Amino acid sequence: MSTDSYLFRRLTLAILPGLFVAIGCNSPQVWVEAERHLELDATEIQQLAIENDNGSILVRGIDSGLNDNKIYVDVRVRAGGKDQVEAEACLGAIEIEAAPVTRKIQLVRTNWLRSKRPDWGQRLSYSVRLPKTMAVQAQTDNGRITVEDTEGPIVLDSGNGALIVRGGAREVRAHSGNGRIVVQTAAPDIDLDSGNGGIQADLTANGPVAGRIDTGNGSVRVSFTPDTFADLTVSTGNGRIRARSLNIKDLYTTRNSLRGTIGEGGGTLRIRTGNGSVTLE
Repeated sequence: MSTDSYLFRRLTLAILPGLFVAIGCNSPQVWVEAERHLELDATEIQQLAIENDNGSILVRGIDSGLNDNKIYVDVRVRAGGKDQVEAEACLGAIEIEAAPVTRKIQLVRTNWLRSKRPDWGQRLSYSVRLPKTMAVQAQTDNGRITVEDTEGPIVLDSGNGALIVRGGAREVRAHSGNGRIVVQTAAPDIDLDSGNGGIQADLTANGPVAGRIDTGNGSVRVSFTPDTFADLTVSTGNGRIRARSLNIKDLYTTRNSLRGTIGEGGGTLRIRTGNGSVTLE
């Protein structure tokens, strides 16, 4: 098998008992559910990319020795249509694809086997377990993404949903068009961006941390450990800036800005909100 080509694995659908009925003129009237399961060999994989068009993604890192170096993917699929026949047709049109992008990058994503009909609806919830050192890239158009207990680079993107990270030791990049971002990380390189949502970042890097924390509309709260250093540039278009229990050297402040150094500095961290307060602690 060529490592440069995609390999798609079609999964068998397991329909769960139960019928869901919804009322609404322009929405599906009947919903059905199914579960799909996938197990992948992670011996050579260094990065997992997950793409979901509508729904949540949960990723948890585990020690590779505890799962024989495997990636486990569990997906709950909820599909709807105007009646039972259409709901099951929608369900049958949804596929979970697993494709190696390169020898070291594995892709798992939601795919439509045929064109989606206007009266169909779907929501998929991904739950993934993988070796904790593996890099994670996850994207969903509408839904929450949570990554826990991983140590590799993390890149997250949600068009409309919260982003939550508890882990990461190298870099964390999270973008939400309309959602809150909550990060607890020891990564020295961060980039957090929300178009319309608050950001909370607990930074625990042992040394300098650099990057960007930016929201168009929302409050920002950033905490530092005693061993985390940064050169700060903080601004807000409309809101207060507070510094609590922090020893900031070379401090310079105005009504809507702050500059200074935490600890030994060495990393430039830019923090901005268009409309909201900023709290440093």
